[in-house]
Amino acid sequence: MEPKTRPTFLNVLCILSFTWIGLMFFYNLLNYVMLPSEEEYLMQQEMIEEMMDEQTTELPSFFEGIMDKSFEAMELMPMVLGIALIGLLIRLFGVIFMFKMKRKGFYPYVIGMLIHYIGPIVILGPLLGIQYIFLLIVGIGFIIMYGLNIKHMT
Repeated sequence: MEPKTRPTFLNVLCILSFTWIGLMFFYNLLNYVMLPSEEEYLMQQEMIEEMMDEQTTELPSFFEGIMDKSFEAMELMPMVLGIALIGLLIRLFGVIFMFKMKRKGFYPYVIGMLIHYIGPIVILGPLLGIQYIFLLIVGIGFIIMYGLNIKHMT
C-alpha cells in the first residue's frame, strides 16, 4: 500500500502553524522572562499612583477603573503567559501529528487553541483580553481549515 501524500493545502496550513506557534512561543517566553519583579511592579504602581495624585484635574471614574484593571492584569500576567505557553505546546503536538497525516493531532490542536486563547480571556476578562478574542477568531478559521482536511488523514 502506497503512503498517502500530503495535500498542498494541508502542507501550507502546517507550515503556517509551525511558524506561528514558534513566533508566539518565543514572544510569550520573552514576555515571561521580561516581567518585572514584585518589587519593580510595586514601585511602578506607586509611581503611577503618585502621578495621578499630582494631577490638578480629577480623572473620570472610567479612567480610574481602567487603571485598576491594568494593575490587576499585571499581577495576573505570569499565569496568563504560562497558560499561553502550555496551549502553544499542546498545539505544536497536534500540528506535528497532522503534518504526519495523523487524524489524532486535530483534537490536541483544538484543545491547545482553546487553552491558549480562552484561558487569558477568562482570567483577564473580555475588556483586557480583547486581543485574545481577535486571535481566537483567526484560530477558529484554522480549526475549520484543518477540519476540512481531516478526510486526508488516517
